[in-house]
Amino acid sequence: MITVALFAIIVGATLSVLENVMSSASFSQQRGEAMDQVRLALDSMTKEIRQTTMVRPSTASNLDIDTYVGGVPTKVVYSVSGSIPPYILYRTQGSGSSQVVARLKTPNVFNYYYAGSQTPATTAPGTAPLTQIMITFPLGLTHPATDIVLSSAIQLRNQG
Repeated sequence: MITVALFAIIVGATLSVLENVMSSASFSQQRGEAMDQVRLALDSMTKEIRQTTMVRPSTASNLDIDTYVGGVPTKVVYSVSGSIPPYILYRTQGSGSSQVVARLKTPNVFNYYYAGSQTPATTAPGTAPLTQIMITFPLGLTHPATDIVLSSAIQLRNQG
């Protein structure tokens, strides 16, 4: 009887440790996948936005630009959709649209910097020349609840 009770305690403790390890591994995998997705998105977006030749009226959740894709002038629109978190960022080129980043905690991912100003604006274009676009991706992960924020400041090269 005592042996059975001791065995039950040992098995219970072992299962508890195993459950914690598996939960931690799941979270690490979720975080790694989210970070990889965001890094890839930031890299791709940075290349396109750096080559922007024109910014159409844009907001903190929508960026409408003319850029070069494969050396060809192309209109590209990045827009965040959803009415409650998690939000999703989409990229539209021509008639095709694709998901860029999911699990965004806020739809406001774009900030615009103008010549002579240190303060970001949430709309573009403005009266002064646009010099930089800042992208910030705040991600919300679950189990355990964790926030990850990645950002990139992109200096525009072809404006004017």
